[in-house]
Formats: sequence, structure tokens, C-alpha cells
Amino acid sequence: MLTGDHIIAIYHAGPKAGIDLGIPLGQTLEHQQLEITALKARLTALENQRAPTSRKPPASDGFAQQTRWLRPPFGKPSGGQPGHPGTTLKPGAMPDRMIRHAPERCLTCGRALRAVPGCLAEERRQVFEVPVWKLVVIEHSGVIKECPGCGQHNTGACPEEVAPGARSGAGVKRLLTSVPQEHRVPSARSWQLCEDWFGQPLAEGTRPAAGSVCAAELGDTAARLKPGLLPAEVVNCAATGREVAAQGRGLQSASTPQLTQYACHENRGSAAPPAMGLLPQFKGRALHAACRSDWH
Repeated sequence: MLTGDHIIAIYHAGPKAGIDLGIPLGQTLEHQQLEITALKARLTALENQRAPTSRKPPASDGFAQQTRWLRPPFGKPSGGQPGHPGTTLKPGAMPDRMIRHAPERCLTCGRALRAVPGCLAEERRQVFEVPVWKLVVIEHSGVIKECPGCGQHNTGACPEEVAPGARSGAGVKRLLTSVPQEHRVPSARSWQLCEDWFGQPLAEGTRPAAGSVCAAELGDTAARLKPGLLPAEVVNCAATGREVAAQGRGLQSASTPQLTQYACHENRGSAAPPAMGLLPQFKGRALHAACRSDWH
């Protein structure tokens, strides 16, 4: 690096000293300019590679980071190993539908074979297929009968669980409850699934009605949960937040491998576990997350 003293010394040494220093300095600058130009071109090429070249996923454009395979090699080919029994779809012993494929003409002379009796071949081929889903419409109507003795007209009464008009049955309501609750499918999408499966749009009030019906049917089961959990040696306790009717609530749970009890409370504080009615009476071992409210 040239300092002020170096430049003054070169000036007093004369023109020849300046030429001897300028020639290699110019060559160095020219070499650096060539390197800068090459680096700019390389940077432009890399940026073009990173830019998407199509509407395909970014990983298919050729510049994706390769996933490192952390699993050590075992020296065996991929797939099932020799001697592995494997699993296959086994034929059903009693098929629901059988289709016979009979030859219509002789392959040698072309004679018609429709009237010729035949026997079944040894080969069997089976296809497991989903049946066409279709809502079954069940109509209830009363029958009027006249009493031969007094002439009174008597009308048969429809079951009390069958409401007037057109309603969705218990099977549809169970499905609308199972799909969003058990399989975590949004309620709006569960409606769309039912419409796609059965070709019948459902009324907006069907979903809350389905929840009410299932809740009423589970009343006896819920009442038996706490007596079933109390004698257990170990109960798993947990709590989490949940939005109910656009308001934050605390969802409490107590469970064993066989039984699970849920309870919803206004908050997740210390008042929630006693409101569930289990922990104050439970004498076994309670496993929990050691939150402050759990120690009450």
C-alpha cells in the first residue's frame, strides 16, 4: 500500500521511477477488473438459476437443495427383502356379486355357443369396489282404519323421533359429527363431502342439530365416565385452550387407555379441575404438566 512518503520519494526520483511503478500497477488493476467482470457474470447466472423458470414447483426447477440422507447404508436393496411374507389383498369367500364371462363363439370354427351349457373355470378374479352411495328416502305415513263396531276412524301414529316434513336421519347426523370431530375435517368441508358423496345438499341447520342429537345420545355414557375413572391407579390429566362460541375456554381432560372424560370451563385456572368433578375425589396417581392450576 502506497503512503504519502512513498509517493513523494517516487516524485523526487524522477520520471523513470514513476514509469517502473505505474506499469505493474496498471497490470494489477486490469487483472482485477477482469476478475470483477467474471464474478458479476457468475452472480448473474446463479440468480437466473434461482429464479423460477416455469409454473412448476420450485423443487422441479433444478436448483433445489438436496436432502441429506442421514440414515446409514445397510448394504441391502430397497423394498421387500427375500423371505419377507408380505401382505396382499385376500379374495373374499362370499362375493356380493358374481359376473360370468362366457364365450359366444368357438375360436376354431366360429360356431355360436350361447345355447351350449358350460362349467366354471378354475381362475377367479375379484375386485373390491365401493358401492354407489345414495341416500335412502324413508317415508312415514299413517294408515286410517274404520272400526267395524262403532265406525270410528283410527289413524296410525308416526314415531315420535320422526319430525314432520323432510329431515336428515340419524345416520347422516352421525356422519356429520364423526367427520369433523373424529377425522378433524372442517364442518363446511364435511357438508361438501356429503353433497359430493350422496348428491344431496344439506340444510344449514343440520350440523347443529346433529351435534345436539349426538350429545343427547352420549348423556348416559358421559355420566358413567367419572365412576369408571375414579378406581383407576393412574389417570392422565391435561388442559388446553379452545374457542367455543367465539370465546376462549379451557378444555380439561382426564383419561386412561380405555376411558376419556372431557370438560369445558370458562378458564384454564385452578377453578377448572375441581369443576370437572374428578380430581378432588381421585385417590390414585394423576399425571399432569405441573402447571400451577394442577397442584390444586
